[in-house]
Amino acid sequence: MDSNLYQYLQDGKVLMGFPSMSVRLIEHDKMSELATESTFGSDAISKVGSISKLITAIAVLILCDNQQLELDAPATKYLSYLKKTHWAQSQKSPVTVKDLLMHTAGLPRGAFIGSSPSEEEIAATLNNRDLMSLGKRDSNPIKYSNLGFVLLGQIIELVTQTPYTLFVKKTIFLPLDMKSTGFGVPEPDLIFARPHQLSCFTKASKSPFTCEPMPLISTPPSSSDMHSNTRDIMQLLQCLITGGRCNGTKLLTEISLNLLFTSHNSIDNGISRGMGLLFASSKLGNLVFEAAEHLGHSCVIYMVPEKGFALVAIVNRASAGDELFHIINEFASHYLTRNTDVKLSHSPADKNALVGEYFDHQGTTLKIVLKEGELKAAVGTDVLSRVIAKGQRGLITENGRLAKYPWSIQTSGGTTWINAGPHQFCQSTHTAFERHSGKNYDALVGVYSNNQVGRIAIYSRGGQLYVAYSPWKEALLKNVKGTLFRQVGGPFPSELVKFSTTLQQLTLSDHSFLKTTEVY
Repeated sequence: MDSNLYQYLQDGKVLMGFPSMSVRLIEHDKMSELATESTFGSDAISKVGSISKLITAIAVLILCDNQQLELDAPATKYLSYLKKTHWAQSQKSPVTVKDLLMHTAGLPRGAFIGSSPSEEEIAATLNNRDLMSLGKRDSNPIKYSNLGFVLLGQIIELVTQTPYTLFVKKTIFLPLDMKSTGFGVPEPDLIFARPHQLSCFTKASKSPFTCEPMPLISTPPSSSDMHSNTRDIMQLLQCLITGGRCNGTKLLTEISLNLLFTSHNSIDNGISRGMGLLFASSKLGNLVFEAAEHLGHSCVIYMVPEKGFALVAIVNRASAGDELFHIINEFASHYLTRNTDVKLSHSPADKNALVGEYFDHQGTTLKIVLKEGELKAAVGTDVLSRVIAKGQRGLITENGRLAKYPWSIQTSGGTTWINAGPHQFCQSTHTAFERHSGKNYDALVGVYSNNQVGRIAIYSRGGQLYVAYSPWKEALLKNVKGTLFRQVGGPFPSELVKFSTTLQQLTLSDHSFLKTTEVY
């Protein structure tokens, strides 16, 4: 393998602030452990977030193969308590088991992120008319939902009369020799990669990747609480890309495997969502992937089934899915095309297009230059600092006053905008002054904290209010009335953010956050 590919992974680990990183590759039944740095060892386990949804989807399909479950049956056939909820009664057509798998059930995304809810708690949420109105199936047919997979876990338990975790262990983990995979607190004889969270919503942070250790937090098993390592996940991916058979075990019938790989609905940007997987077409072939996150870990799985190719990468840092997917996607593109003429690096691809001067609403200058083949930038009198690509849509700088903010690039009417947290720069001073107009949100701006979930930032940019869950994950807040806002874009689109009358607290999904003395 080209040594440049190894170096690209190593540099990515450092630049993206991954405390530990493990990557494995398989091509035509040959598995390779790539040269990545881990203080815990390559077999250390981590929480792999929504890869749990893929396991749940496979478990449902196994039950369908055994004629114990019907994909097209109403969810209420198995969970009768749902019938009395506002959610079920407000649907124009019954929500099926397949709807839960395909995220077309009209359920909110964020509910029960950090708990294992009871039927009573779920029913209370499904009777919340304001929350349920956000997921109307006619206006928003595909809405990613953790709650939908919590319900699937309950259905699996009801049908099998077996705890969810025990059922998937017997039917999936043991046959595939996934000996380090499980749920909840890992077994004491397993090496666990300590989880880390981003800590950049603090005054002291100089980088968007400053990390700090965090406690292990459990989430619902059927949606996001699985732990595993790259070796075990690769066992699963190998099974899927080789016709559903691994270690002499036939996991799924051809019909169910075909459903897993062909059932998906378009969402945006050429990407489709299926049963615990995402799909896209590319020059490499048909991509099947998932970028999953937990509270302290992140995982990416990446398959090109027709080439018998798969990658899995795990890091012990929260909110790393976007960066990790970009690194794996770039790696796969160069590896599969054997493109050795172009050196793979973390520098921005189109350097010349960004060179120039940009201005904020106060007239402060952001200068971007090309020096010795590298893009460098500085605000005001700052020393020039190297600019690094964060995926295809973002940038970061190593030093300077903007180093704690990731940049996003926007082009509108032939003018380029650079957004960096609460800061906004434009190629035209006149346009920048015109753009900076809107309501004064100073009383709402700040960093808000929840002991279980972590910290979020509220800031104003260009006269508009935003919420950020991590430096890369922000959403525009559109005012509904008073101190009630609806999210536009971001990880929880359409869900509400409610500020208290004292403006010292906000409610998001089923979590309350208290305002700190800090500002991002």
